[in-house]
Amino acid sequence: MPLWASSESTPPLAILLPVEKSSDSSAPCATSCPLPIDEFNRHLAAWADTIYNARKHSRTGQSPQGRWKESDTPLRTLSSAKLKEAFLSWARRKVGKSGEVNLAGNIYYPDPNMANEMVLVRYDPFDLRQIYIHQEGQDLLPVTADHLEARQLLRPLKNEERKTSKAARKFLNHRQKRHQAKIASELKLIQLPERDDENPEDKRRLELALNFPTT
Repeated sequence: MPLWASSESTPPLAILLPVEKSSDSSAPCATSCPLPIDEFNRHLAAWADTIYNARKHSRTGQSPQGRWKESDTPLRTLSSAKLKEAFLSWARRKVGKSGEVNLAGNIYYPDPNMANEMVLVRYDPFDLRQIYIHQEGQDLLPVTADHLEARQLLRPLKNEERKTSKAARKFLNHRQKRHQAKIASELKLIQLPERDDENPEDKRRLELALNFPTT
């Protein structure tokens, strides 16, 4: 199934990442300044539609989009919980003699019966108040920190990662233009001259639906 489906197949999938805004707009970002969520989703849609779904897969010999169009498999949806689980980080840890798990200096007590076992820990690096123990064939076991030393597990950015890449920005903008042109072609969108009686609100809704200005 393709990561992003065009207008003639299935509804799009957008991954929303929360962005906390500082009250002081002039203050530098603590790590790196993220893209606004709407801009991030536009670039993600363009990349998925024009690159990820368009390229042939080495194993299937087909593009994800082409394979999806040929399939009669019903569309499957993910719950918000399963979507969150898919993006959790992971680490292997050995459970201590007392049943404790140590991650980033935090102490968790999942199950005393797991003492001395190696376990797979799933976690959100932005929020370590709770971790999840992976057990084969079972739902993730949530465990709240008994002792919280660090609330986040984020590595410092390297100097080169802090720099804004003009090449990357040019690439993203090019992909977005290709994506917009593809949507316009699929919808057979025809730009008509504006009329004096045209409703500005209707025009704005069309712009938001296509994610690009109609003029």
